[in-house]
Amino acid sequence: MLDTTLLTDAIKKGIANDGWVYYDTLTEKAYSATSATPAIQLADTAELYTAEEAAAKGILGRAPSLGDVLASVTPASTGPALRAALEARCQKEPTKTQVADQLAEAFRQGRLVVTDVTPTAGVKALGVKEIRERSLDGFHILTKAEADKLGVESAIAKPASKRIDAKTGQAGVALSNFRDELMDKGKPLVEMRLTVRAEPGSGLQDFDLLGMALAQMPKQPARVTVDLAASLPGLEGAIEIRLEGDKAKYQQASPKLSPLLKAADEVEGTLTVTLDFGENGVTPADEVFGTVDTVIRGLGPSELTVEGTVA
Repeated sequence: MLDTTLLTDAIKKGIANDGWVYYDTLTEKAYSATSATPAIQLADTAELYTAEEAAAKGILGRAPSLGDVLASVTPASTGPALRAALEARCQKEPTKTQVADQLAEAFRQGRLVVTDVTPTAGVKALGVKEIRERSLDGFHILTKAEADKLGVESAIAKPASKRIDAKTGQAGVALSNFRDELMDKGKPLVEMRLTVRAEPGSGLQDFDLLGMALAQMPKQPARVTVDLAASLPGLEGAIEIRLEGDKAKYQQASPKLSPLLKAADEVEGTLTVTLDFGENGVTPADEVFGTVDTVIRGLGPSELTVEGTVA
């Protein structure tokens, strides 16, 4: 059996230099030489194709990002024209909902203005809710500068949220969805929160896996929060455990907690690891973020919730 590192390195080189395409069937995302480097998984959910095979199967396309929308908008575009431009750029026709969601975010950030009538002086722009609810086919999409030039009355957009909302699912899916939103935010990640749950009958495997991950994480500051209730066989009531502290302190205490939890017949609660990336933060391309992503994917908690905050 080959060292798995040799295999994953060979696949990465094949993607970068030989036109291979790596496809994650869980997230339905394809990675080629022109995309971000994937976290290679040697699993049944991963598939490898030549470029020709991937093109024939139609898996090279991707959903449009905010960056794709901004790059595809002329000073004044229409909804159908933008959708066609995104299809050419992303190699896949986006749904109207996908386009509308990105337009709503672009408006929220003050980058684009959308109307559903011909944009002229005094016309009121659509807000986030209206962009998502009305027909893309009737949209007129303008840069902020062009809207101001025409005299379009732009609604007041709320400041862009610094929060990346919770992404929950199998570890690889949750991390991929989190990474996608982080890239759309276009700002460094300053804090990342990883949470696993224990429920009656489900065991403590995910707790153990996240605990194992602590030893493999980069050395930036991290805090651990435990909120558990455990019942013991033959006894009424429950032992409640609520702890919070530095990663190193938790690692020292964990061996003392483990025997108690193993003896319990039911355990319910959460374990959260909060990673602090400092004021400057990290991007998806940074080694620190890649290490966290690779470690968690490799251990593979069955259900993981990932949240974060950007600068």
